[in-house]
Amino acid sequence: MTRLWLSIRISLEIVGAAAILGWCGMHFMQYMFKDFAGGHCDDTAQVKLTSPDGKHTVKGFDRVCGTGSPPFYFAYLSTGNPNPGYEYVPIIELHGVSLGQTKMTWDGPDKLMVRYGDPTQVVEAYSQILGVRVILNPPLPESKDR
Repeated sequence: MTRLWLSIRISLEIVGAAAILGWCGMHFMQYMFKDFAGGHCDDTAQVKLTSPDGKHTVKGFDRVCGTGSPPFYFAYLSTGNPNPGYEYVPIIELHGVSLGQTKMTWDGPDKLMVRYGDPTQVVEAYSQILGVRVILNPPLPESKDR
């Protein structure tokens, strides 16, 4: 009978140790990823504009991730592909822009104007994508390598 109790006691200690290690690991991972953007971002001021000819749609939004981090601005252009995950393609990403500071307007059926303020860091921008010309205002400085 004592052998049975010894086996039960060892099994319970192993299960208890595994539970404690699992709990510690879970809290460690939460601490390590507390400022990670996945799931801790809020999208605000979403704007959706249709081109004058109705062929393209552009949507833009401000994103704030956590407290104290500067907001981002993202803009996406419709691809015409109805498959989930492929409906839009990114056209611009701005960092350090104030909320509501970026404005987009269609200046024609295939010409999109994006106005943003200073100081803003342009992380990614396409000048022409899917037949649409994207114009930044203020324009990006010319490269000195040319």
